[in-house]
Amino acid sequence: MFQDKLRQVLILALVTLLAIVTTAYADIVGQRGYSQAHAIATSSDAPDDDLRGFTPARPFRQVVRENFRLWANGTGVIDKDRMGELLGDPSIKGDSAAALATLSHGMFNKKHGIPESMTRQELRILDRSNPSLENEYRLASSRLSHINRSIFATGRPRFEMMKQGPSGNCYFFAPLGWMAKFRPDDIVTSIRRTNGGYLVRFPSGNEATVSEPTDAELVGFHSAQTLDDGLWVTVLEKALGELQAEKIAKKAEIPNPILRIAYGGHGVQLIRLWSGGEIDKVPLAKTSVTEIREALKDLKAERLMTLTGTPKDVAGKLPGSHAFAVFGYRPKLDKVVVWNPWGNDFKPKGPEGIENGYVTKHGIFQMPLAEFVQVFSNLHIGRD
Repeated sequence: MFQDKLRQVLILALVTLLAIVTTAYADIVGQRGYSQAHAIATSSDAPDDDLRGFTPARPFRQVVRENFRLWANGTGVIDKDRMGELLGDPSIKGDSAAALATLSHGMFNKKHGIPESMTRQELRILDRSNPSLENEYRLASSRLSHINRSIFATGRPRFEMMKQGPSGNCYFFAPLGWMAKFRPDDIVTSIRRTNGGYLVRFPSGNEATVSEPTDAELVGFHSAQTLDDGLWVTVLEKALGELQAEKIAKKAEIPNPILRIAYGGHGVQLIRLWSGGEIDKVPLAKTSVTEIREALKDLKAERLMTLTGTPKDVAGKLPGSHAFAVFGYRPKLDKVVVWNPWGNDFKPKGPEGIENGYVTKHGIFQMPLAEFVQVFSNLHIGRD
């Protein structure tokens, strides 16, 4: 009996180690999304990177040991469905919420070798063999002190505080940044407090009722900088998750609205929600430069929400499969003003251009139109 158990433990440890090595190798040799992000910005969650002097009250291993039985709800196993339920539990707070968010991020984003269903023993082996779990937990725990429980910290959204966190929700964050920059009052009027939650009514007329964000929903999916500005970003995320569940069957199967939107989507839905009108699509590779210029002049003159995005195998330094907002066009310089929702600062080593990148301040950079059409795929322009 003892030999059988020992054999099972050894096999699991070997499988886990192989998964970790494989994931690390993939990051090194070519993932152009999250990994390439770090070649340009310090991180997709820069304010949280400096953990000097910060230590959680309890280490990750201890928090999990103390809570696993409760989290598993007597089954001995935590799977995706149970994880979604736990993230929405308002009674889970503090370091416990940070540990739970760490597990969730790994489980749904296929990080750290965390499987979609795990026992306490499997998690114990993962924790011993993967110190990155502790590091991510420290990041999540450090964000707890940044949570501002008011809906807007200063009465309205502050664009300068917006910075995409560790989730793959650039398609949500890019249009929201555009709104915070140019139409912050529309965001304010779209959110109304209710008993125990919020009613969100978008300019399109679509609406959703959402519960108060929990600690785990906040620290697991947002940067510290965004959390400093209040709950409004998370409330809008939850509203989008509820609306997606109404129309997309696979999204409805995910028990938590934050998780529904956290790992990929399309910004076109957000343009419709915020503009309420038609959307013009301009395929850059198939459209003449003259026509593109005219479209850019329109969005500048009429202040139209405009999104763009990079293909998976993008040329140069910018991240692939990533959404950006177009903030403007400078006709005299023939340059496009673009915002990366990472909100990063960057100074290229060498002349500005596709190869070296562009001077960037809080995610905003300018690039010649001739280079813009080489890097980006489409323009999506919302008509009010």
